[in-house]
Amino acid sequence: MNRRSVLGMFGIGAAVGPTVAKEMIYQTSYPSPGLSTPANFVDQPIPYNPVETLAHFKKQYEVMTGDPSTWIADYIAHELEEYHNGYSSFRFEHIDPDIRNMKSLSETAKIRMHFERKAKRRYEASKNSVWTRIQELMKEI
Repeated sequence: MNRRSVLGMFGIGAAVGPTVAKEMIYQTSYPSPGLSTPANFVDQPIPYNPVETLAHFKKQYEVMTGDPSTWIADYIAHELEEYHNGYSSFRFEHIDPDIRNMKSLSETAKIRMHFERKAKRRYEASKNSVWTRIQELMKEI
């Protein structure tokens, strides 16, 4: 018979049960994988090689500037997929007013135009961010 059922016989199981459960959790020892202990994490230095990092960012910049239309198309496809699957927080009210007020376009066309505009802004911001990071790494090296 475990402690909780014994306490339940005395009518105090519901009141003391959570405390007993916590005590049993703390008393139970589980095997831990090799690197899961905090001491092992503290002792390990974080590897950082600025030359490898610079090479990574240069490659990323080349991919982005090689064919911007591919990057933008992928971004739009991803955004539309998330929107259609219900994973996006996008609402029709988020569309820029100049697009939203176009009378000749359907709601779907307005949404697509909004995602295209958003993708172009995101592309420029990402490209500038990668370029800035490359410049910082070149100064570091």
